Amino acid sequence: MFAVHAEAASDVRRLLDRQSRETVLGRPHCAFLMCLFRSLDDNAVEFLNTFAEAIDTETGEAVMMIVLFDSVGILGESAAHHMSRTSSVIPPASERPLLQCEAVLKGAREVDLFYKGLDASRLQNGIPDFATYRASPQWSLKFSDAVGLDRTALPCILAFDDESISADGACTILPIDNPAETWSLLRRALDIYALDEQVQAFSLTVESMDDAERLGREIDQSLISINDMASAVISEWKTLLDLGATAPSQRLEDAVRPIRWATLNGPDGANEPTRQLLELLGNAQRCKNQRKFVVAYEAIQRLDLYDTVPHAQARKIKTYERAAILLGETADEISESVAHSGVSEVMSRLSHGAPLDIEAMYGAISAVRDRLSSRTSELLEQRVLAEQRRDDFLQKAQNMPRVSFRQVLDNVIDSSHSKEMSRWVGSKRTVRLDYVQMSTGILNLLSAAVDLIRRVTG
Repeated sequence: MFAVHAEAASDVRRLLDRQSRETVLGRPHCAFLMCLFRSLDDNAVEFLNTFAEAIDTETGEAVMMIVLFDSVGILGESAAHHMSRTSSVIPPASERPLLQCEAVLKGAREVDLFYKGLDASRLQNGIPDFATYRASPQWSLKFSDAVGLDRTALPCILAFDDESISADGACTILPIDNPAETWSLLRRALDIYALDEQVQAFSLTVESMDDAERLGREIDQSLISINDMASAVISEWKTLLDLGATAPSQRLEDAVRPIRWATLNGPDGANEPTRQLLELLGNAQRCKNQRKFVVAYEAIQRLDLYDTVPHAQARKIKTYERAAILLGETADEISESVAHSGVSEVMSRLSHGAPLDIEAMYGAISAVRDRLSSRTSELLEQRVLAEQRRDDFLQKAQNMPRVSFRQVLDNVIDSSHSKEMSRWVGSKRTVRLDYVQMSTGILNLLSAAVDLIRRVTG
């Protein structure tokens, strides 16, 4: 089953053209069952409420039942905040009957294609836990008018094959004045249809296409998460240590999250520096001490030992004194060590004497950024492959020979001999879809005329 959110007549007309219909529904199908209601009477509501789950299950991948809705209310769990959220695409416009068809939305495919006004990524797995729909008969009437179907046939189900099967666009009409018998008839036809080898091959191909598309969505979600973490990476050690030296905050948690990810997702044997960095940032006093060591380390590193300018000599003495305090030595001992072995020996002792080896800290910060960048590249490559795989299966499905469901349905109707079901033979009619171009043109012309009249009359 599939719910199509229609905001304008143009949305309805898109279902009449094969190419735009596949765009709306996101995939090719062999046949379609269009539910058309002149008014939402008890039979229409009963049919959808009672058989929505069965329809969703038994139509499979080859047959699509389409129901037109003009607004929807959804309830789901937010992945970010773990709380209930509600959203409505269009505010309720009137006291129309409320259809509770939770089973319509069983997978993310329906969410992606159905909700134009909702960010599905904010819901857990993109799938709402509960959904209600408000249907307007206006879209059913526009669809029936466009295909030249007498409105007196409504409410009904219009069954038609894909144009690759039935070029003449003939349809079979099933009334739904008795919802249980309507579904019984459809179910028998679906049972027979599902056993056809070509139908099974088509369904398997579409399922493979869905798997590739689902993988692509999962990759997209992973990319969003990776990009969020990459934007939160703090490459400047001073800022990072200053955050660690303060009380826990959301900003510190945001900075720690990519480090934690890199620790869990790094190569085997290469996670120790990032793990130690995590421990360091969890201790405010150690962060303060680390900052002192790094300041002294970089000050020694920047020294120009051959600069004889007085202020440079004063800076050198101050740098030696700072390092001496941290290493438990005197400034003269630091000066002698530099004169004998150069600054590298003092830098090494400062690095190893810090709460976290300074070079290891530099490496850990750099590793976080590099691992995120590497993962982004991997995901982008996987996304291209998933998209290519999806397109390959889509093209394969589009080129596969398809079996007429309408013919199977007609045979089931003709073979029904019970007294109660005999009326189906008499009520079976066909209409042609080759009125589409003409009807669409007429609708556009009438729309333009109405606009002109409104402007003239003010």
